[in-house]
Amino acid sequence: MKQDALEESYRAYRQDLYLYALSLCRDPVLADELTAETFYRALLSLEADASSVRCWLLRVCKNLFYDLLRRRKRAGDRTVPEEYPDPAPGVLEQLIRDERRRLLYREILLLSPGDRELLLLFYFERCPVAEISRLTGKSPGAVKTGLTRARSRLKKRLEEDWA
Repeated sequence: MKQDALEESYRAYRQDLYLYALSLCRDPVLADELTAETFYRALLSLEADASSVRCWLLRVCKNLFYDLLRRRKRAGDRTVPEEYPDPAPGVLEQLIRDERRRLLYREILLLSPGDRELLLLFYFERCPVAEISRLTGKSPGAVKTGLTRARSRLKKRLEEDWA
């Protein structure tokens, strides 16, 4: 990738990519590392005229995270929990100021990984269904159905909390 294109992509997508990485790993330090490694990979292999740079970056970040989990599991690392703990309250306070949005974000993080990924990509990362389809390897119809079901489960959780 050319220097100017990489700098432009970094400025445009760094924050989105960091938030996506944070939603995957729930660790600010690891999210920084995943973001840096993703842009390093972009420097090495992404063509400047590649369509949908953002989608490519998100896919690389996701794959790096899953590769890291597989390596840790194979190495017998017992620090890889089945379920990650809730993110530190300070991180959420900095990222999401409004109380309702914070509750919504926490509820999204408590959903299954598949539901969480679809909702975060669609609403927070503003990826169209076609990009989510390419990123997840699902058909556009399956993505739409998954979004509908994830919204329904999120709505049910929110109604229980607000009731």
